[in-house]
Amino acid sequence: DARFQPLSLTRARRQRLERIRRLVDQGAILPPVELYKLRDEYYVIDGNHRVAVAKENGQVEIDAHVIELLPGGTRPEDRLYLARRAFVGETGLHGVEVSQIGGYERLQEEIAAHRLSLAAEGKGQPTLREAAADWYRRRFEPVARMLAARDLPRRAGRTAGDLYLDLATWRAANSREGSGMTWEEAVAHLEALYPVPSLCERLAMAWAKLTDGARALLPGGRREPLPCPHAYAGPDGAIYCLRTGRLTRHQPPSPPARGAESTSP
Repeated sequence: DARFQPLSLTRARRQRLERIRRLVDQGAILPPVELYKLRDEYYVIDGNHRVAVAKENGQVEIDAHVIELLPGGTRPEDRLYLARRAFVGETGLHGVEVSQIGGYERLQEEIAAHRLSLAAEGKGQPTLREAAADWYRRRFEPVARMLAARDLPRRAGRTAGDLYLDLATWRAANSREGSGMTWEEAVAHLEALYPVPSLCERLAMAWAKLTDGARALLPGGRREPLPCPHAYAGPDGAIYCLRTGRLTRHQPPSPPARGAESTSP
């Protein structure tokens, strides 16, 4: 089960659990458990009883040998996972998440530029991880706090990393045009794109989402996939989107023209 307790507690399993509990109480060092890692999830190959006792004791860490299974990298989600894995491995930053292909590479370029700027400021030759930590503290974290204070990740339906990249792009474009834009101005511009929905709009969205879920359970209910995770079907049969925080209508696809219908038998 979720506590790694055997679903069928036979006598042998009970005795093994008791033996491991005694060893832990005596301060014995147990052998590492064997795990498979698939993306961000771990699966126990050997050591379920040791994990069960560790969870009983409120233990948050355990010695383990981990075999990581990497995806092939052909699907977009696989490419994104591998890019994040490489980003974390090189920078040590676990708290930055993006959902767009190429996003982690852009962040790595920005961190590399930040590393050069630190050297130009006479701060020695920082390692990539040192530069990444400084970039996170001085650049990303303050912007992420501004975004969170305005609830923009939820209102936009995107991660703080995605929004940070948008803001950085706007600032770079304004700089090329000769008019600078501060981070505060960029965040204010972003906030204007995602206005807070009114109470009536929030109630309408909640009701439409509820009725769409109920309709899908009925015979003949909606079964076709929605265009994005933020979409839902309204009571009028049209599809609406939550990304902007307002009822933005997506017109359902038009039926094919009569002349375009297939004439094959």
